[in-house]
Amino acid sequence: MKVKLVVAHPRQNSLTFAVMNRFIDGMKENHHEIDILDLYHDGFDPLYSLEDERDWQNPNKQHAPVIRKELDRVLAADAIVLVFPIWWYNMPSMLKAYLDKVWNMGLLNRVNSKKVL
Repeated sequence: MKVKLVVAHPRQNSLTFAVMNRFIDGMKENHHEIDILDLYHDGFDPLYSLEDERDWQNPNKQHAPVIRKELDRVLAADAIVLVFPIWWYNMPSMLKAYLDKVWNMGLLNRVNSKKVL
């Protein structure tokens, strides 16, 4: 199984990373493939720009290359795992930005065309 893992915490010595590392160890022991995106350390840009919003209702929208790459990584996975702390009763803003930019109408239409629920 191929797992897309997204981690959202600025400190790599955090409980969040300890949980992620234990999860990864278990996945490797069972011979699963893991594609890791560390939102803070892999350079993900959380700013939502005009380009991100342009033509947002068009299901065939042409996405920026960095977003296109993330869409492809999500679609290539059999499972998605999000590892993050709860801050002020919610997810970190970095993870919210990732979901806003990547999990959009274009992704949902591509997932539906694969008949994946």
